[in-house]
Amino acid sequence: DKLMIALHRLQEEDTVLRVERVDETHQTLLWGTGDTHLNVSLERLHRKYGVEVQTVDIIIPYRETITQPSQGEGKYKKQTGGHGQYGVVDIRIEPLERGSGYLFTDQVVGGAIPRQYIPAVEKGIEESMAQGGTHGFPVVDVHVTCYDGKYH
Repeated sequence: DKLMIALHRLQEEDTVLRVERVDETHQTLLWGTGDTHLNVSLERLHRKYGVEVQTVDIIIPYRETITQPSQGEGKYKKQTGGHGQYGVVDIRIEPLERGSGYLFTDQVVGGAIPRQYIPAVEKGIEESMAQGGTHGFPVVDVHVTCYDGKYH
């Protein structure tokens, strides 16, 4: 890609510049000491390497987490004729240290939820976290424990 080659050459010439690709937001960021430094660098990029760029505001990939433990219940219902499928899971969610990511623990005993359903429970929790919390941003740095449930 002509842009990335030119940006890396520009960075080699000016070691204060920093190029960063943010896959999540699909943005390539150019960091410098201030607006003047960046404007001069962008002009050099155009003049020396023939690359013209459009600048936009940085997109901030916000995240959500919790600060206090909580517990709740999740339900799954699917009616396709007959008895259908129904399941309930009881979960506890606890905060983890920043940057810890996500941890899932299965503490179900006595067959309240069959073992073969536990991966689906975890997948549902992960999908829910990815869809976002209170403000719609992905939920991170939590420990989720599935401790009980029922099904039919």
